Amino acid sequence: MKANIDYLTSLANNDNVQAQYQLSQLLLDSDPNQAQYWLKRAANNGFLPAHLTLNKLQLIYSQTVKEVNYVQDNFLKIAQHGLIHGTYEFAKLFLVTNQKPFSKITAELKSKINNLLPDEQLQIIDNKLNSINSSFKFALTERQSLLPPNNNSQQLVALIPKVVPKSICKNIIEFRKGHVEPSHVVDPVSGERIRNQIRQSKSLTLDLSEMTLEEAVLLKIVSDIFELGWSNCEPVNLIRYDEDDYYGKHHDCFVEANKGTSSATENNRLYTAILYLNEDYDAGETKFDKLGISLKANTGDMLIFKNMKDGSPDLSLIHEGAKVKGVNPKWVMTFWFREQSLLKESE
Repeated sequence: MKANIDYLTSLANNDNVQAQYQLSQLLLDSDPNQAQYWLKRAANNGFLPAHLTLNKLQLIYSQTVKEVNYVQDNFLKIAQHGLIHGTYEFAKLFLVTNQKPFSKITAELKSKINNLLPDEQLQIIDNKLNSINSSFKFALTERQSLLPPNNNSQQLVALIPKVVPKSICKNIIEFRKGHVEPSHVVDPVSGERIRNQIRQSKSLTLDLSEMTLEEAVLLKIVSDIFELGWSNCEPVNLIRYDEDDYYGKHHDCFVEANKGTSSATENNRLYTAILYLNEDYDAGETKFDKLGISLKANTGDMLIFKNMKDGSPDLSLIHEGAKVKGVNPKWVMTFWFREQSLLKESE
């Protein structure tokens, strides 16, 4: 490893852009500052993949809407210079950040990227967007409340069937299944992610910079359902429950009694959406004992619920993911939406 780094460094010092870029990738985990230095050198030498990676890093660290818009514009410029990955990154941000409903922006996106991708890739994107859009529009008409008819109107627990096509769900599992790690929970006092016996599973956290185009579209869809901006959503959780894995009884809000020094309750989790990516597992129901709800959903179904009532956590929304049985794992994607955006409007 060291010999390889030394060799690449000697080439990079002589402005070999391929070596500068390769060196930056090797150093990203061990020495991020040095990695960014070589990325910038490669970018300044006109190497488009370095521009792309720098822009993705900038998206990770963006704290304002203006910064995200700047990154989106840069992705478009990279795409216009012929880098296909730049087109996909631009498309992803354009869809997610646009305030218009998903159904009204797909045509606009197609017109923007029409000359930036080969015809066969444009057709693949077009097919995926049309498939998701058709499923989404139909699913909204089938939305069904899981609450008793006389329940408090401020409460929301509903199932939206077949929001996402099975093919998209399968793609996500296949693409991500090798990257999940033991799950954590957020400590209510410190705000840090910690291991806890209440949650036995494996998971992967995805922020917008790491999402595929398909995953970003799902974020946009959930944003539309809740009528909130994408930036209200925490990084999305992809979760795998193997045999005997579970998520014990918990509330998705940061409950006031456990607030401690955490600022989480000042911008709490208002809504949750759970997308079920498969159905070929045994047990593993989602249960709300206080509401008498036990749900075993189908592939592509989405469960949505509102965690708060009158500005405080609604304790009737305490729920659990029961133990999974059998050899097939249970896969879900979880979206937690805060009351307010996690981005600032400006500095």
